[in-house]
Amino acid sequence: MRDAVELDTFTFNTAINVCERSCLWEQALQLYRSMSQQKVEPSIVTFVVAISACEKCGEWEKCLELFSEIEQNGAENNVISLNLVMSACEKGREWKKTLNMFGVMAECKVEHNILTLSNVVSACEHGGIVHAFQEYSASLAKTTGAVV
Repeated sequence: MRDAVELDTFTFNTAINVCERSCLWEQALQLYRSMSQQKVEPSIVTFVVAISACEKCGEWEKCLELFSEIEQNGAENNVISLNLVMSACEKGREWKKTLNMFGVMAECKVEHNILTLSNVVSACEHGGIVHAFQEYSASLAKTTGAVV
């Protein structure tokens, strides 16, 4: 007889990661949603792999939904989760949402990195507003102290 697999956060994260690697975003979300039914708490890793699955498949709206659930579930955003959401929005040609996420990053006091800036610059290029990045970053520096 086979031993039962314990359904814990690690097990779910592993299964969601398999879905992410196979670009099975719907199954990844289904696993994430089933965690609450199994009374298993998601971690930031859960959100990162679920967001990554959606980002890889161009599902930027789902990325934003998951992002909004991070803090509701007691997890804390980090540069990885924010960059993934920004990347999804940028790839979806949603430059305003990408810039908004850049602002959220500053509000959350999460330090940006080179990938963050690449997402923002690409989004501005898609939106035909490269000059806006310069203005936006100057404004952000003035209001939050974030240096870009």
